[in-house]
Amino acid sequence: HSFRILDKSKKLKWMEVSSIPYSWKGQPSILFFLRDITDHKAVEKMFHKHLAREMLVAEISSGFIYLPSSDIESHIQDALQILGEFASVDRAFISLLAAERTYCDKGYEWNAKGIRGKPATFEGVSLEPYPWFLNQLQSLETVNIPRVVDLPPEATSEKEIWLAEGIRSILAIPLILDKNLVGVFGFCSERDEKTWNEEDTNLLKKVGEIFGNVIARQRGEAALKKIQESFKQLAQENAIIAEIGRIVSSTLNIEEVYQLFVTELAKSLPFDRLVIITINPQKGAFTIPFVAGPEMGSQKRGEVIPL
Repeated sequence: HSFRILDKSKKLKWMEVSSIPYSWKGQPSILFFLRDITDHKAVEKMFHKHLAREMLVAEISSGFIYLPSSDIESHIQDALQILGEFASVDRAFISLLAAERTYCDKGYEWNAKGIRGKPATFEGVSLEPYPWFLNQLQSLETVNIPRVVDLPPEATSEKEIWLAEGIRSILAIPLILDKNLVGVFGFCSERDEKTWNEEDTNLLKKVGEIFGNVIARQRGEAALKKIQESFKQLAQENAIIAEIGRIVSSTLNIEEVYQLFVTELAKSLPFDRLVIITINPQKGAFTIPFVAGPEMGSQKRGEVIPL
């Protein structure tokens, strides 16, 4: 059986008691053994916490494997909540940088109960007031700030902003893709100053790698979708050009050519009004032979206008 006691110096200790039957002066007795197991309990607690941390990382990672693209955003949000509650922090956040790295164009944030959302994610916010912080991230350094109030003079801007927002401690790591900084992932503490240990940092780094892969997948799928849409648009345009060529070769009626051309063009490029202009350099003028849509005072069909 194990139990806790306070020793003479008021320090909490774990003790373990065990017993065996014993004969004392011919009488049946019990012999008790008392052992200090404080160090053993500390190692045991550390082991269980490490195991829980590894299981947490595995759970978050496996959750993204077969996840449809449409569900990635909500799963990132869920993962931030799981991490924030596990690490007992007030806020967990991800901020993704715009291509020029001058501001953050997207962010995710979880806030503990009783914590009001603040711009800790920097979403849509210029990074100009955060030169020291940005320099740390660009150097691929972990930003470990147990006391915002103790930030160095070169971080005066960050110190003023974070203290005004009620942030007392921050732990953040850079998110990297292809050796380039693409964002920041971190924890904030408001209600208490928090000393971030190596295990907190390792947790951020491991999950940060997962988020980095997820972001790469998102961007890859977005790029692929854009390419597919470009090919689709190109195919439509080629089909229209081919159809216009067929129309031109099938009739000598220029009015019919114009009308069919407008009909085909509208399939890929909707418009309210289209004006066809022919230029005659020798006469120094241009003519409007065809107008589709409502006519305007200065652009009427058949009008000849000097260049």
